[in-house]
Amino acid sequence: MGLLSRSEVETGIPVCDALKRPARPVWLVHGGDHFTVLFRPWWGGGAAADARAAVAAADADADAGGASATAAAGAGAAGDVKAAFARIFAELVKQGVAPNAAAAQALQQAAAEAAKPAAKSAKAAPAGGAQLPALPFLHWNGLPPGGPRMAAVAVAPRAGPGRGPDGAVGPAPAAHTPGYVKPVPGEIDSVVQSRKEDKAARPDAYRTWRYEVVLAVDDPTVADSGAKRADVATFAQGDAAPGEPWRCAACYAQRFKTMCFGLNDPLPPAQLAAAGDDVQGALRAQPCRHCAKPRGEGGWSLWMPFERLPPPQQRQMARRHAAKVEVVLWTKWPEAAVHYGGDNSKPPSV
Repeated sequence: MGLLSRSEVETGIPVCDALKRPARPVWLVHGGDHFTVLFRPWWGGGAAADARAAVAAADADADAGGASATAAAGAGAAGDVKAAFARIFAELVKQGVAPNAAAAQALQQAAAEAAKPAAKSAKAAPAGGAQLPALPFLHWNGLPPGGPRMAAVAVAPRAGPGRGPDGAVGPAPAAHTPGYVKPVPGEIDSVVQSRKEDKAARPDAYRTWRYEVVLAVDDPTVADSGAKRADVATFAQGDAAPGEPWRCAACYAQRFKTMCFGLNDPLPPAQLAAAGDDVQGALRAQPCRHCAKPRGEGGWSLWMPFERLPPPQQRQMARRHAAKVEVVLWTKWPEAAVHYGGDNSKPPSV
């Protein structure tokens, strides 16, 4: 069996290659404080008969007190995995939730959704390479409150550099090489938050939300690492938006030292009216109430729709706001679109 873990996302330490590529298509899914099971179904052709035989063997093993499990262990690791998988299947059969016609139909539904041409979707992962054929799975969560539940999951991987033919991530590097790359002035230094009005109106559609971003400014006290990056997206500060609170970029850049996040009230309407035709001049002259720098000198945060964010920030927001099961699956199939069948197509809990 293999293992996919949310801890990889949280710590940046990859799960070992052998666990991501098990001998059988069965993974324990570690969502953080809970374990579930993801596996490829056995029905169809001879596989269905093999599954029934495996379930019957597991039932006989249970009746015999585990004798056949001992024999399987003697056959080597492959026998161990097959016996363990058969036991899981047998338990699902006993509980009445093993793959059946309804589960098969749900899986076909999920796979059909995943096979459709890629399009802008509130649930889709950030666009990457070409979409590959969908991979059908079943996900089993045996514990309340999210279970007991068998969910059909179809993963539509994307091709990309260093990935396998099925869109799976390549081998982890032999050693971790820590490093820091000084940001280029004008690139996004941080995504602060999502727009609360967008989130309230469309709770699950994070790809349709707007995000507050702060652009990087040059800090002469920070040495350049010398590392070079290609195709770094930079943005102009642009015009200030009247009537909205604003965040001082100079204060925000020092937030870890000062714990000041630089939020300011909008310029009062009376001052806007007094500015006449030079509204932008008045907005840029407004001092930050924390550092006293004029807004035009210190800079300010911007609001951007998801589709305008560069790919690194899109991936960051996807990891922050997507369903937990998708975040875990992306550790093996980066940027894959994930579709569900049955149970109102809700993502399973992990």
